[in-house]
Amino acid sequence: RKRKKKNMSYNSSIPLAHAVVLEPIGFPSNVDGRPSLSSSASGRSFVLRKKEIDKLKSQGYSTGLAQALTQNNAAFPLRIWVVDNSGSMIKSDGHRIVGSKTRVTLASCTRWAEIQQTVEYHAEMASLLQAPTIFKVCCLFVGKSVFS
Repeated sequence: RKRKKKNMSYNSSIPLAHAVVLEPIGFPSNVDGRPSLSSSASGRSFVLRKKEIDKLKSQGYSTGLAQALTQNNAAFPLRIWVVDNSGSMIKSDGHRIVGSKTRVTLASCTRWAEIQQTVEYHAEMASLLQAPTIFKVCCLFVGKSVFS
């Protein structure tokens, strides 16, 4: 018995996303084509300064982990966050970190309060590391879109 082939056509009115590989921007390359760790387009060295390492250490980072962020800056010259601000973010099943470096606890909160704290932390981290970062909410005109 022969099987009929299914028609694998699709509705062309539905937009499709196509991935495009982009070259890293703003970073000079080494001879082998990899991004250089020594400088950026702005001339800022990727080596963390003492004040940056001290700030990270005050948050509990080891010196080695703080220095590993140097490699992260080179590998990811731009960070893009897509932040959920849909209606589901009003649910109260989130958790915020409260306390000090020596005593940390989790406090119940909405998902939105949880993501606010997360985004604020990573915005501060991006500033400290001078790492270009973009934060975008996924739903325009729906839910919340302010972090304060």
